[in-house]
Amino acid sequence: MKTFLDLSTTPNDSFFETQFNQYAAQRRLTRTTLEDNDLFGMITGDTNPAHTNIEVARELGFEDTPALGTHTLAYAEQYGTELIRAMEILNGRPIILSGQEIKFKNPLYPSEELRWEVISYRPTPQGLDLSVSGHCSDKTIAEGKLRFSTEFSGCTQREEGIVHNEEFQIDTPFTKEFYTCVKSQVRDSIPMSFPVAHMPSALINLLYQRTGERKGANLAMNVTYHNEPQYGKFQTSVLAPGRSREVKGKHLYKFHINVAQNSTPIVSGEIRCSSPALVDFST
Repeated sequence: MKTFLDLSTTPNDSFFETQFNQYAAQRRLTRTTLEDNDLFGMITGDTNPAHTNIEVARELGFEDTPALGTHTLAYAEQYGTELIRAMEILNGRPIILSGQEIKFKNPLYPSEELRWEVISYRPTPQGLDLSVSGHCSDKTIAEGKLRFSTEFSGCTQREEGIVHNEEFQIDTPFTKEFYTCVKSQVRDSIPMSFPVAHMPSALINLLYQRTGERKGANLAMNVTYHNEPQYGKFQTSVLAPGRSREVKGKHLYKFHINVAQNSTPIVSGEIRCSSPALVDFST
């Protein structure tokens, strides 16, 4: 049985590739604002002052208050949503965004125009992986992958070594504001990046519990989507990281985080982050 977008066995390979390349060449342009930064942090519970306080941002070496990493990830998700429409039209089969990988290369400042584009794509047994890049005129903001498939993947969420639990709620007004922040048409469904954005928020809260400060940086994320989120309460679980590495005076950590809703897995994945201080994250 052929899988969705199995280009190696699709009879009209050349037609599909030609048409898809035309869609993929259409870049998505967005321009963030300081108000977007503030609102995004508020509705996702991310209290890192580097993204809202210009003095704190400059003390850390930024020119201005940078957008949150998950804000950039959410922009990439909206780009992927637009590509889904194109792929469904071309292939006639339903498809979903089943996961994202992203590495944050440079800060995205208010008023800068972010451009997303497809660099390459690779068929997989589940569907299709797109390598994408988000950049401004003179710098790359983020690089990563958008993973597409015909259905969400199953998940047995890890529970050993949990060091932090917290809850959050998503309702209709916050979802509308989320779409506003990412310059997208408001829909009834909850963007997958909305619960994802609460993952680093939980890390910031954990960091504050352990150190009394909210100083840390999100370097990269790799998340898998398991079920469509519904309005209501969610539960976030943070597992203890492995041993940290020190690079250029910063301590690097890799966390595994689960987000569930009424015991149903919604998102799971890893976040690579840094802290200026060595932190004891043991249970």
